[in-house]
Amino acid sequence: MEQENQYYTPLYKIFFIISFILLFVFLILFSLVKNKNETLLNSYKLLEKEGRTTFSVLVDQHSIKDGKKKRFIYTYLVPDNYGRMNEVVEIVDQQINKKLRVGDTVLTQSMTIQLFGRSVLISKIVGNLEKRTIDDFLYKLSAFGILYSLVIGLIAIFYKLTGK
Repeated sequence: MEQENQYYTPLYKIFFIISFILLFVFLILFSLVKNKNETLLNSYKLLEKEGRTTFSVLVDQHSIKDGKKKRFIYTYLVPDNYGRMNEVVEIVDQQINKKLRVGDTVLTQSMTIQLFGRSVLISKIVGNLEKRTIDDFLYKLSAFGILYSLVIGLIAIFYKLTGK
């Protein structure tokens, strides 16, 4: 009987290992998402000052209802530094929505940034007052994952203290 207990792994050790692995993974995800969001927000602030002004063509428009507020989403084509057309999706405010229709040419500011080693083109319609949204889903998911791993760690401590 004593030999069987030698190979038995206590439950709290398993919970500790799972907790540390999850905490490590979600902390990395959280830091990557936070870094990406800060880089994008700073780049959009810089875009208004140093962005290249170009003409873009609106190719699609639709609206969604976000809670009580109605949001207008436009898709337009923006040329990059090499002349290739890139598709950009942007939420616009009520006043710009009244002025624009699909097929119109609109004045935009664009800039190419480096994000995790990739070149990404960011763009904004001139005069759009709608604030940029950040990657909120991944931010909340990683924060929830950190809390989840801490709860598993607390369960491991509980099992360690109770001797199970």
